Amino acid sequence: MAYKLGSENKDRRSAAPAGTAVPAGTAVPVAVYIEDRHVVITLSDGETLKTRLSLHPWLANATPEEQANYKLGSYSIDWPALDEGLDIAWIRSHQTSQLGSVFTAKN
Repeated sequence: MAYKLGSENKDRRSAAPAGTAVPAGTAVPVAVYIEDRHVVITLSDGETLKTRLSLHPWLANATPEEQANYKLGSYSIDWPALDEGLDIAWIRSHQTSQLGSVFTAKN
């Protein structure tokens, strides 16, 4: 079962700390959803990152309403009510160290 998380959360105002510019060509998160026990993140360049939901118990144990309350940032996706987030660089760095836990694909 796949479901999109709150599409109203595409507010980019809090995307980067004040005074921080995102380098040109940097892929940023544009969508996130939970599908078949995975968190799937789509980046602005079409790349898709997929990580097991079980690696993030704080998100796995959250209610659907809490899961839907997220903010897309330049380098992460944050769940303010849960005081947690997923860092894009962390997910990418665990592609090889967590064999089978993270997958990437280009559309």
